[in-house]
Amino acid sequence: MFNNKTIVYTSGTFDMFHTNHLKMINYARGLADILIVGVSTDELVSSYKAP
Repeated sequence: MFNNKTIVYTSGTFDMFHTNHLKMINYARGLADILIVGVSTDELVSSYKAP
């Protein structure tokens, strides 16, 4: 299933999804046969980002 496929993983904090997030995802998609996007949990974000 994944033979000879390029897999790209990217992640982010998409708490206010905007066009630059979409641009980044589309760019990564252009590099990959399979794209995996990770989304930070609320707990992780609150550990380093002010409310």
